[in-house]
Amino acid sequence: LQARIEAGRVKLLTRSGLDWTKKFGKAVISALADIPVGTALIDGELVVETSAGASDFSALQADLSEGRSDRFRFYVFDLLHLDGYDLRDVALITRKQLLEKVIGSDNGIISYSGHFEEDGTLVLRHACRLSLEGVVSKLRDAPYRAGRSKNWVKSKCSARQEFVVAGYVPSTTSRNAIGSLVLGVYDDGKLHHVGRVGTGYTAAVAQDLFKKLERIRIPSSPFDERLSADEARQARYVRPELVAEVEFRAWTADGNLRHASFRGLREDKPAKEIIRETPKTNKAAPNPQRRTVKLTHPDRLYWPDQGVTKEGLADYYAEVWRHASPYIVGRALALVRCPSGISGEQFFQKHAWKGLNPNIVLVHDPKDPPDERLISINDLDGLIGLVQSAALEIHPWGSLVSDWERPDTIIMDLDPG
Repeated sequence: LQARIEAGRVKLLTRSGLDWTKKFGKAVISALADIPVGTALIDGELVVETSAGASDFSALQADLSEGRSDRFRFYVFDLLHLDGYDLRDVALITRKQLLEKVIGSDNGIISYSGHFEEDGTLVLRHACRLSLEGVVSKLRDAPYRAGRSKNWVKSKCSARQEFVVAGYVPSTTSRNAIGSLVLGVYDDGKLHHVGRVGTGYTAAVAQDLFKKLERIRIPSSPFDERLSADEARQARYVRPELVAEVEFRAWTADGNLRHASFRGLREDKPAKEIIRETPKTNKAAPNPQRRTVKLTHPDRLYWPDQGVTKEGLADYYAEVWRHASPYIVGRALALVRCPSGISGEQFFQKHAWKGLNPNIVLVHDPKDPPDERLISINDLDGLIGLVQSAALEIHPWGSLVSDWERPDTIIMDLDPG
């Protein structure tokens, strides 16, 4: 986002030239107008931050959708023009020094984005530990050049990029809401299918996307290739105009996204520019444990405010299974089940119920009556069976069922305050 300042008048422009001045409320515009310059063209990024100080793209999208502007901050990182002088051929480090003098050190709505002159690998490692999106590395002596160039490189902590929205699948649990988006990327001007994203939407976002997509529906697939029956199942196609930012685990061997999560729409990026991004250094992620349990209503929202669906929870458990399994396999489990999600009815359960998933096993505590059996699991399919049963809290015993009287785990319940 570029801020153009001329005699106290401010415009906010996207990189494609769209005027978004009215999109971000009065506070940001007023703060930019107060910068002590006659004319300036400043490069920056408008963000909403988490309580930990990290930018949150989903929160930004939510605030824009709700018309909220009280959490916006504009981080500035480059100065292209100042009071009649074209600075684009000046070295980056000099441009940043000028920018810092202009902005000052007061970290208010407008904040100067500093930098580290350290080893890039070290900075990226720390950024990822802080759960940041990644880092941008730039040549300190480079001139400014619009668009992508060899003067800068973006390194990401997780796989994340934009995709073209080519269709959607209606929700199976809510009326007038999407259940998943059908995604694609362009290659040599042709749109290719890369899979679906079915988690990451709050209830409000799913309904808003439904309204947007219904207005641009088309009768046939916009993809260049013919989709398989499974890929096309229940899909409603739209004109490929909207762009979604998606975080995902990895690419599958056949070119589809694995464990994708929606982060928001990118109104500043033309759909025709969206291609598959291929990082120069792409460290392969270990394959997660494969789950085979079929989920009914995979788009059911278990955490509506966070956009976590049944399928999203199952994908998460598959990712962390190798870490979690020692603490839940072969132990009696007490559950809190929430059939309508975390905000609906909740009840405690530790014994079998009607329609118990066959991957969940029953065990007998020698101290209990013979007909009272407790719930346990032996593998990932058992855990996914609990997800299917809306078990949103899982409390394992501290001992294994093979040795009831000898606990091997201490569980501490820490209550703040």
